[in-house]
Amino acid sequence: MGDAGTFAEARFMTVTEVAEMMRVSRMTVYRMIHAGELPAVRFGRSYRVPQ
Repeated sequence: MGDAGTFAEARFMTVTEVAEMMRVSRMTVYRMIHAGELPAVRFGRSYRVPQ
């Protein structure tokens, strides 16, 4: 269960924050998430990307 500590300490960014950082549109970030190119976790109806 060592992964639980790593997950609890992880910092997450919103799709908007990732898009601004990468200088791409939010839709591009969503496409990357769905294609498996960008790891993400779903929280309710939104995604969070680990830093």
